[in-house]
Amino acid sequence: MKKNRIFKKVSIAMIIFSIVLSGVVLFQLKIYNNSVLEIYARQQDQYIKLVLDQINIRESESDVDEKSIKEILGSIDNSEKEYWTLSKKDSIVFVKDVTETDQYRGFSTASYYVSESGKKFLNSLEKNKVHHDFITQSGKSYIASGTLFEINGTEHKICLLTNQKFVLSNNDFMQAQIIIVISVASMLLMLLVITMIMAGRNDKKQIEIDGLKEQLRTKNISIENIENELRMLNEYDVKNTVFKEKTVDNFMEKLETKDISFIRFETIVFKEKKAYDKFLQRVQWVVGKKALRFEISGINDKYAVMLVFIDHSREEIKNIMQMLAGESDKCLRPGEWNKGDIELKKYCKAYLKKTKEKI
Repeated sequence: MKKNRIFKKVSIAMIIFSIVLSGVVLFQLKIYNNSVLEIYARQQDQYIKLVLDQINIRESESDVDEKSIKEILGSIDNSEKEYWTLSKKDSIVFVKDVTETDQYRGFSTASYYVSESGKKFLNSLEKNKVHHDFITQSGKSYIASGTLFEINGTEHKICLLTNQKFVLSNNDFMQAQIIIVISVASMLLMLLVITMIMAGRNDKKQIEIDGLKEQLRTKNISIENIENELRMLNEYDVKNTVFKEKTVDNFMEKLETKDISFIRFETIVFKEKKAYDKFLQRVQWVVGKKALRFEISGINDKYAVMLVFIDHSREEIKNIMQMLAGESDKCLRPGEWNKGDIELKKYCKAYLKKTKEKI
């Protein structure tokens, strides 16, 4: 398994999930903000409706002039967060609150409501019907509520603008938004960190598992090799086993790779099976692991064994052969191979061929 593959995949997935969830949260907050602005706009419409009702009442009782309208507005709202505009035909009588009326005198609605959204809002106003919209003036966003009314045969436009930032920056509302954003961000961060930690641990565990698997595989190979060697040792125990002639070549090939300088081949021929069996019993105790034993095949009605002595002195081999050979047993002429002579396997084949001819 590629290192850190799960960690990378989980990290990418969590980043994508965080981006998508953040987008969803921001979209929902936008919908939430728009809903709050819409609710506030409807409440603001009621201010306009209240002013309009007061104007209509005063008009039925006496003449209504600019001063009386100021009084009505002043009694309803004198907040600096809200901007009242009143126009007679196209001229704005006053803006913001009644204390700042004079500095805006002479302005027109065309010069104040300069934005496309402002002009569109003014053009949508209807007589004695309160209407609201969301407009932009001088780079700021406002909730605009307004209506047309008629005094002494002259049309007036009255509007109330509230900065959207003031509505959305209300302490309780802003606090709720901040808490929501912080909570979502904290949960996302916590989820991201926990997931990445778990993914990192999973990668670490997987690396450990892969390492253990590799160790187990290596150990299994070692155990298998040991079992094969033990099986070969059991199969080719030089102390207890007389090998078949067909295995000679394999032994000679392996012996030639060893650091062996001298090998002597001795062959004994037996007239009967009983003598052959007795010899095998004696050789087990006398020779032990000093020599390899090979049963020579392809000789009619006779039994013969080739002993292969490795790096033993001629005197030692002579003494062993005297102890092994019975009175009726026949010892053929031995063969000797020295390192640097012809290939051991080839020499052994030639020796066996000559030995069988003599038998």
